[in-house]
Amino acid sequence: MFPDDTELENITPDLFIELDRRGFFPAPGESAEAFLDNVRRLRDSYGVIADSLADGQNLDSVVGFHIGEGMPIPAEVLAEAEEETRRLFDFDIDWVPAYFLSKGLGAIWGGCTVITDSDLALFFIRKDFREKKKWFIYDRQELLAHELSHVARSRFNDPEFEEHFAYMTAKSSLRKFMGNCFRTEWDALIFILPVFLLLGVQILNFMQIIHLPEWIFWIVALCGPGFLIARNMLTRWTYTKAEENLRMAGAKNPRAVLFRCTQEEIRETAKSDPAEIAGQFYKKAETELRFRIITTRFFE
Repeated sequence: MFPDDTELENITPDLFIELDRRGFFPAPGESAEAFLDNVRRLRDSYGVIADSLADGQNLDSVVGFHIGEGMPIPAEVLAEAEEETRRLFDFDIDWVPAYFLSKGLGAIWGGCTVITDSDLALFFIRKDFREKKKWFIYDRQELLAHELSHVARSRFNDPEFEEHFAYMTAKSSLRKFMGNCFRTEWDALIFILPVFLLLGVQILNFMQIIHLPEWIFWIVALCGPGFLIARNMLTRWTYTKAEENLRMAGAKNPRAVLFRCTQEEIRETAKSDPAEIAGQFYKKAETELRFRIITTRFFE
């Protein structure tokens, strides 16, 4: 739950540690005062949503865009995901509105996170998960933990590692590996369009409408997936090197540390001498709240 005014007014290092445990992370460069103001703003905004729904308004009118009907996800179901994010990244979130959605998701979509214009995060999973822990290729705990990972890192603006972290919750090794291949809607097109182009050429050749050398289009069709996989491999190598360097530097939970870092900071950690990393983090902690929290929780 959100901290109350009494907690937020007692500004001590322990307050920031507790907020971090609850999944409230300062944005890069954010001061302590600005961070606490943001927590209060989020709390008040979520309170408005809860009050509006209690007064009979629907989700569409409350959040300002079409969602459809939704039923709140019970706390005991959300606790499944909190256990997983605590194990992986040492945080658990119980304050984000989450709903079983009766309509609005695609035929094979399991769920999604929505960030509003005012930075409010809500996430939705399909209604099939009300009674089932598994549906199609999806696992309920995995799906909820995946979406909570997106919520926690929503202020980092990190297209390179965002899906990499989220897919760490996957139970399938294939999903863990392939998940970060698709970071934007353009990536799906890079994968699909060359394949359809090859199929179209094959159909034209088969029907003798036109004759084109298929080997050229086989190369084009393989280039799209090849690019996505190569980019993903580079990201995974960078992350693995950064985690190894942090472990050698004495960090208690390297994965949790990197989860709280930006893509530039992860790259920097991957390139750094492990003997110098702790000093670099403590130096950043002199001027930035986020690193004061990281060093206190994971280096001391």
